[in-house]
Amino acid sequence: MGLPPEKEFMGKSFMPELFGAQPDNREPIICELTEDSHNPPRRAVILGDYKLIVIKERKFQLYNLKTDPGEEKDLAKTEPDRFTINSRKNARGGKIFLDYLRNDETASAVAAYSVRARPGAPVSVPLAWDELAGLRSGSAFSIDDVLKRRKDPWKDMTGAARQRLP
Repeated sequence: MGLPPEKEFMGKSFMPELFGAQPDNREPIICELTEDSHNPPRRAVILGDYKLIVIKERKFQLYNLKTDPGEEKDLAKTEPDRFTINSRKNARGGKIFLDYLRNDETASAVAAYSVRARPGAPVSVPLAWDELAGLRSGSAFSIDDVLKRRKDPWKDMTGAARQRLP
């Protein structure tokens, strides 16, 4: 089965995984599912062990595919005080924010240790979970602050990217 020549293919081939290769779980798999007679339009994002399905603006499902491969335990329903897709900071209330809108080729994000285009040139800094409570604002760190924290901010960056959710 091939694509018509005028269609551009954007995506990932799963052929290596079908033949036993280890999947690359560092990049999200994004599926846009169109509306049909039985289901509303929805978006699915799979990253690592988790699958997020956004059904409507405020409705979502979340599954841990490692512990629940049959997608029977919806974490959004069983742990509603733990997860949210609401982007408004004042409405999150200590919940883990599942930002499904950033997993798109047109979305932008600020890389770690990037100087931000804001007054005072604040720097984006990766934090440990226990540092969040003492954070004053998103512009709390300057270049000098970063260099006091780490002489080489990019050293061991691969280890810093492997955080665990609380």
